[in-house]
Amino acid sequence: MTVKLIKCNLCKVEFEYSATVCKGCGGDIVYGPTTTEIGDARKLGFFLFAIPVFVLIYFVPLMVRNYVEIPASLGMGYWGMLFVISIGMCGGLIFNGKVHEKKAHLIRTFKREY
Repeated sequence: MTVKLIKCNLCKVEFEYSATVCKGCGGDIVYGPTTTEIGDARKLGFFLFAIPVFVLIYFVPLMVRNYVEIPASLGMGYWGMLFVISIGMCGGLIFNGKVHEKKAHLIRTFKREY
């Protein structure tokens, strides 16, 4: 059985595939996306999906009301916010999947901050 060896991108010391800390520089070895990258992707996806839906539900009825007779309460209220939040969460999950897909093959070493 052969062991897969990978070189550290900071100090170039070889380590086994399952290692979590580099023996050469003491850096953390991360397989795939970092937790920061995942969190940032979720936030970006949430806002990119939620903001257009928020504008569509809350501001378009206000602007159109001058031209078309619609009730003032159309689109307003808590139910609209629940819809906006749920669409935003779906966007966050989509972007979460994209970042996992894009960075699943990466193996990186990061210096520890003390």
